[in-house]
Amino acid sequence: MTAGAMALALFGSMFPDSTSRDSLPPADLVESVDELQDDAGGAVLLDDLQWRHDHPYDLNAVSFEALLSIPSVTEEEATAVIRFREEKGGFQSVLQLLTMEGGGTHAYGAISPYVVVGYGRKGRGAVSGLSARSRLTGRVPADSTLFGSPWRSYNRVWVSPVPAVESGVLLERDAGELTRDAFTSAYLSVFNAFSRVDLTIGDFSVESGQGLVLWRGNVIGKSAWAVTGPRKSARGIVPHRSSGETNFFRGCGVTGRWPAAGGRLEWTAFASTRHGGPDGSSHVPVSVTGGRLLFTSSEKLSLGVTALRSFSREPTHSKDPMRFRGGRFDAAGADFRLSLQSLNLFGEGAFCSGRGTALAAGLSIAGEQEFSALIHFRNYAPQFDNPYAGGFGDNGETRNERGVYVGLVCAPLHGLILRMYYDQYVHPMPGGLRRFPTAANELLVEAEATLAPHASLNARYVVKNGTETHASRDEFGRETRGESEHVRERWRLTLSLTISRHVRFTTRLERTSVAMNTAGRVRGFMIYEDLQAGFPPISISARLVLFDCDAYDARIYEFESDLPGRFSSQVLYGRGRRIYVMARLSPARLCSLSLKAALLDKEPGISSGALPRELRALERIDIAAQVDFRI
Repeated sequence: MTAGAMALALFGSMFPDSTSRDSLPPADLVESVDELQDDAGGAVLLDDLQWRHDHPYDLNAVSFEALLSIPSVTEEEATAVIRFREEKGGFQSVLQLLTMEGGGTHAYGAISPYVVVGYGRKGRGAVSGLSARSRLTGRVPADSTLFGSPWRSYNRVWVSPVPAVESGVLLERDAGELTRDAFTSAYLSVFNAFSRVDLTIGDFSVESGQGLVLWRGNVIGKSAWAVTGPRKSARGIVPHRSSGETNFFRGCGVTGRWPAAGGRLEWTAFASTRHGGPDGSSHVPVSVTGGRLLFTSSEKLSLGVTALRSFSREPTHSKDPMRFRGGRFDAAGADFRLSLQSLNLFGEGAFCSGRGTALAAGLSIAGEQEFSALIHFRNYAPQFDNPYAGGFGDNGETRNERGVYVGLVCAPLHGLILRMYYDQYVHPMPGGLRRFPTAANELLVEAEATLAPHASLNARYVVKNGTETHASRDEFGRETRGESEHVRERWRLTLSLTISRHVRFTTRLERTSVAMNTAGRVRGFMIYEDLQAGFPPISISARLVLFDCDAYDARIYEFESDLPGRFSSQVLYGRGRRIYVMARLSPARLCSLSLKAALLDKEPGISSGALPRELRALERIDIAAQVDFRI
């Protein structure tokens, strides 16, 4: 299933008319990014995709860079859109994505949820009006030790009086927080002022190059998007519309565009001051200024340079000689992208305070019959300690890592799609929980087959070999930590059946196996049955999950449908069951009501593995309600 199709299940209608841009069957976006095992990062991604779905690009004006910023869209598909517009004079319907040269079902599924035909305002959706979202989530029984309310609240209002101006305010309070401690975010954006300038005041994120100098946006790691995942597509300055509390700036950002000889020159400048460092750990003001110049020539070539400076009144004093120490931090780099027919090259080199350097480069190739391949190389020096970076890799810190990644997607037979990647990498210096240099490799193989017009089968195998830090007990019962060789394997089999245009069943079997040279082997197993039904104006999603995992090391991540814009990743270990029911009522296009109730029931027991622990019985009910309103 393509990424666009999967996104619709999270914020689209269940089975709309086949002529609408929401015409693909529902599935789950997070199935393709299941390496993103982080609630905050997942929520940012879903918020961003939902925003783009509700404020679509004009297919006849959207830029090459904007198309590439949509997950799973390849350079070849973005080029095909631009070429079709030039040769045919524009799109008359989104369905022409299926028939254009270089298009097809993947291009349609990936692009169609985020575009329409007819806006014509330089690629930005000309949507004006007002929308509001209010969400309340909690658990039963509630935690009696919390100081504040046991309920988590989320409230967002967005208003655009005219298409060129938009503003948003968000207020989120976690369970146990007092009202004065709630997270508050706001922004005001003006687009195309004087036909050339975008201005954002308030909270915003910035994306540039391949993320080695500056990336305060979505970070997608290794996933089933084997070819498009490692390649980053920067969007520049983007208003912060999510409840993520760390990965953003607070201040002012400006972007301008000017014609240049042989192409277009784009410049970006921003200034930010907010309490807390990049990870939110500090409570002193941190000031960041930066800028970027980007030259683009006929969608074939782009050259960019980025620089930033950060200053904190509280200098860092790390004991690690490889980490940055001091109050002022500088980083700079240069990046490029070059498209030559079916060959695409990209890369970025950067350096920062402390003598550290970093390099990321890649090459993608597109062939016939939906064949595409990618090779990505990365070398992040141990001294490269840029807290504002977000480059691709296994190490989320974008430092102390060297690796080579190979991805492949092909369709050898009609109705069969194969995806795979292989990643070989090393961490050359000790750091964090690693006491020694480590090496690892990871392999994913996935096959997706259409068995019949209404049935599909997906099989996935993932194996990771490497060295990990483990916990154990010595002869005196004391907990100790050490290094051990790990082989972590995952098998997954998913069968989807569309009974009618209103009902869809999904069955999944998943098994994990973790072999450690110090503690033997532990295993985990999960099976679930999922029902999705849509009878406008009501849609229902229900799931029964049974799981049995020997230890936390053999845990299984269960990604499930949730309220629009909410990311749900359950970590299952021990033995038990999980049941949830979600309903959405949309009596009119102006408003909708979403409700979800989930039961988690775990049996008591003793986990096996390197560090056996007592698992207590647990019975918990999660409740969530959300109201969406739009004019």
